[in-house]
Amino acid sequence: MTARLAGRTAVVTGAGRGIGRAIVERLLEEGANVMMTQRSAPEGVSARAELDRRFPGRVGFEPADIRSPAAVETVVRTAVDAYGSIDILCNNAGIGLVRAAHETTDEEYDTVLDTNLRGIFLTCRSAVPHMVKQQSGSIINVGSVAGWVGFAQDAVYCASKGAVLALTRQMALDYAPYGIRVNCVCPGFVDTEMMRVFIASHADPGEIEREIVGMHPIGRVGQPREIAAAVAFLASRDASFITGESLAVDGGLLAR
Repeated sequence: MTARLAGRTAVVTGAGRGIGRAIVERLLEEGANVMMTQRSAPEGVSARAELDRRFPGRVGFEPADIRSPAAVETVVRTAVDAYGSIDILCNNAGIGLVRAAHETTDEEYDTVLDTNLRGIFLTCRSAVPHMVKQQSGSIINVGSVAGWVGFAQDAVYCASKGAVLALTRQMALDYAPYGIRVNCVCPGFVDTEMMRVFIASHADPGEIEREIVGMHPIGRVGQPREIAAAVAFLASRDASFITGESLAVDGGLLAR
């Protein structure tokens, strides 16, 4: 493993499990300091303790609900106080909802949009001034192929991820003059708890799992570490001429 990110500081949301945990580990392996955040404090504290044994002094944890402006400000301030800067922001936190539009309640709609979209807006709003001050930074939003194509019974989730793509492109334009790159990674189906919940919500989980695998020409779903590798690339100077991009890491799903 190279040290492409040595001396740089990252904030990763939704960091305690699945794709977020894999992203944290990859950024640490590449030399970054990482401030983890998520809503579940016990899970985050446990993950941080385990990672600190492997990467002593380079990983912190600050619990936060990214829907709260005050909580997000605390996370960013804690990262800057601990490590001196914020160079990388990975907006990974998100939730799913398997529901058609006419079955979706107002509360469900608000919860998904506030987490998947407003949360990204708030973390960017807090982190960008620090990046502007240092005239550099990399923001990576974790979107989804659901932002490009529709999936049955997935109305609000698809809408939220489509909005993430639009926000990514817009912010890339605003902040390019300050040396800040803004990109999006769009996973296909990845073997995480969220995918398992989606599968279990169907009448025939075995059949839907076979259908999901069949969507990917590579012949399998993704692994969290494969999404983390794409995030590390976009965070690094190897991607110095890439901004406003939505990188599909989807086993060929969108190629069909």
